[in-house]
Amino acid sequence: MIDALRHKGKMKLGGGILMVGIAVLGAGAVFVFSPSGSIEIGGVTTDATKIQAWTAAVTPALQKPLLGNENAIQDVPPPGKIGHIPPELRALYATSWSVSSPARLAYLSSLIEQRRLNAMIVDVKDYSGVLLYPIALPQLMGTQKIPFRISRPNSFIRSMHQQGVYLIGRISVFQDELLAKLHPEWAIHDAEGNIWRDHKGIPWLDPAAREVWRYAVAVARDALDRGFDEVNFDYIRFPSDGNIDEARYPFWSAARQPKSEVIREFSNYVRNQLAGEIISADIFGISVVKNDDLGIGQKFESFLPFFDYVMPMTYPSHYSHGFLGYDQPAEHPYEVVRYSLARAVQRRQAVAATVTEPLAKIRIWVQSFDIHSRYDRKKIQAQINAIEELRTTFQDAVAGWALWDPANRYQDFNNGT
Repeated sequence: MIDALRHKGKMKLGGGILMVGIAVLGAGAVFVFSPSGSIEIGGVTTDATKIQAWTAAVTPALQKPLLGNENAIQDVPPPGKIGHIPPELRALYATSWSVSSPARLAYLSSLIEQRRLNAMIVDVKDYSGVLLYPIALPQLMGTQKIPFRISRPNSFIRSMHQQGVYLIGRISVFQDELLAKLHPEWAIHDAEGNIWRDHKGIPWLDPAAREVWRYAVAVARDALDRGFDEVNFDYIRFPSDGNIDEARYPFWSAARQPKSEVIREFSNYVRNQLAGEIISADIFGISVVKNDDLGIGQKFESFLPFFDYVMPMTYPSHYSHGFLGYDQPAEHPYEVVRYSLARAVQRRQAVAATVTEPLAKIRIWVQSFDIHSRYDRKKIQAQINAIEELRTTFQDAVAGWALWDPANRYQDFNNGT
């Protein structure tokens, strides 16, 4: 007899009754059954003979416990790390929403297998500040119940490792709506004393606030101790948009310290606190072709001594009119990415010639979404081709790529259209 934690509608089990709908089974498998007996997982229909293959791709009891009882479902012990680092990362990004949906997770897992990817980058803490799973941290104490997406993180980690997937936890550092709400004394304010927001309406934390540094490291430490193989830090910068002139910082002062020095000190702090762990940093793609800090504190060379990997977001759609002489840089993904990566390699080599310590290798975020241009399979593959060509020559510097689609559809990459 199958122990169903939750079911909706009807499902056909052996010679039993016909059931149609969604079932979350005690074995951890989540399927959408049709009246014909076929099974739909993540929008892909298969037959019942493939259940076992899909079961391994679905994490047990990902969703929050019933009735809000966090003790209703016990997790397995922390499974530990997978034990190897892919020399060439081939990853996709997944939101915490996606991995909390068994159907979406099954789709992404199948995509990893079908397209021969080897890693997944998952939000452990996104820009909203919501955590992937509950973590007891002093910065969150004395507040209302903190929202989270899944209640069995160790089971999720174990499931991905069983598929051979290298798991990276992504942490949004200085863009964190929840922490700004809980600790407004750490947040950027406007001239009237209200919490300052960027053009999307999202608040920011002061990058010079040491308590914010401690919080980011504490979240990272928990993820790594549970078995995440690597932590990826994003939004390691000052705001780039919104009414910047109105921003008032409770800790940072331009008269005392340049923005780039604040970010460098944070990077050094993270490295020291997470010594021996694999860590990576996301930076603006344009930072590899510009020599200043872009007004946000990001200088490419400043990240190299502290992280194992630096991941420029070289999205062609984000380069301005006239870049490399193109009216529409988004229409030239191969050229934009190849030029940007070549400049990054060149600048890394210049630093390497002056130091003996190891430097971060470079991974590239690949645009897999539509802005200013339709990003079909051809444009996505053009970026990958540029990266892999340069890696052939610079294996000591170039270490792969990761697909970025904020909606996690990856339709064009999957379908080959």
